[in-house]
Amino acid sequence: MRYEVYRTDSNRSVVAIDKKFSKEEALRIANEHFKAKLDALQIETGRTLGEEDLIFPKKSGDVWVVFRRGTNEM
Repeated sequence: MRYEVYRTDSNRSVVAIDKKFSKEEALRIANEHFKAKLDALQIETGRTLGEEDLIFPKKSGDVWVVFRRGTNEM
């Protein structure tokens, strides 16, 4: 799988993508899920904790975290 989808407490989707991809590639990959204009998406770094948890924003880590602008509450 090219990306992993996580759900926030408010039932919003965020997509985690390995940092082996560039930011631009990560945005394009995440858009396979969101199907939105790229300027409607925001990207930050985050880290995964096991298979169930994702921590972002402002946490350095192993993945790019992509979400729709204005929906980054966890």
